[in-house]
Order: sequence, then structure tokens, then C-alpha cells
Amino acid sequence: MTVLDLGCGAGVPCTQLLASQPNIHVTGCDISSTQLALAAEKLPAGKVKLIQSDMMNLEFADSTFDVVVAFYSIIHVPRGEQPILLKRIGKWLKPGGWFLSNFLAEGEDTVVEQKWLGEEKGWMFWSGWSPDRSAAMVEETGLELRINEATGTVERDALNAGIITVPHLWVLAQKSEEEQ
Repeated sequence: MTVLDLGCGAGVPCTQLLASQPNIHVTGCDISSTQLALAAEKLPAGKVKLIQSDMMNLEFADSTFDVVVAFYSIIHVPRGEQPILLKRIGKWLKPGGWFLSNFLAEGEDTVVEQKWLGEEKGWMFWSGWSPDRSAAMVEETGLELRINEATGTVERDALNAGIITVPHLWVLAQKSEEEQ
């Protein structure tokens, strides 16, 4: 089984868990060379291929992957580019393939935090559509929604050392068994 992990970061825990399974080969992509260097230290050689790239610059042949996952990553792509990326993901999936991702639970054109996690250097960007529009974009790729659920994700608040609940839309979709 072949899996594409978009925005794999340091590879923990998702890429690491996938790569630990027999017969699963993972391609992890991240824009950060620092994150990929950390991933290379933690992930098994031979089962994971790491690619440094902006997701929008990736090119794969049609029907390359059985599964594409994108955890907390598509929300960092400008929302005008998100439908383009989703169409590409639909093409990269094999017939019967699965797509699992999350999106913002509230539409935001652009949110930029200049001092991400209180650091002097480094910034973070978010963008997204309403849950209904995000789900519709997935369906417009020809994928059939199996799960479409807005729910709170419990996260650690790095600045205030507390626990917060952040709303996200979680989507699980499947490509038709017939070639599209």
C-alpha cells in the first residue's frame, strides 16, 4: 500500500505510525527542511521517501497512491489554491483510494501570526473555507464523502501551557472504484 502524507512535518506520529505497518510505503512531503531532517532521524529508511516541497509544486502520476492524508496541512495553503490541490489529490489516488484530512471549521481568508508560538522568528499562516464549502470542494474532485464532521480537537496551548479545544472539519472520502 502506498500513502502520501502531505505536510508530514517531523514525521511524528502519523508518518511514523504508517511506516511501522507491514506493506505500507509512505511518501512524506513538507516545505520545511528542518522538519524533514528530524523526520529522517525518526523514520525507517527504505519505507519512507521524504520530499521537500510546497504541496502546490508536487507532481505525481495519476493513480499513484492508495491513501492521501493531510493532517493540519491544507489549512496552511491559501484558500484560493485549496480547490486546485484537492483536484490533484483526487487524480493522485488510485481507484478505490482514500483521502483523510482536516480543514478549518470556520471560513478564514487569511490569518497570519507573525510570532508563531511566541518565537521571535517564524510565522504561521492559515486559510480556509466554511465546512460546507470545504466538503463541497472534496466532492467536486469526484471523491465520495464517507465522514464529514466538524468537531473540536483538544490541543496543547504552547503559549499559555494550557489545554484548548480547536474546531476542525474532518473529512474521509473515497475515490470510485472506476477510473475517473
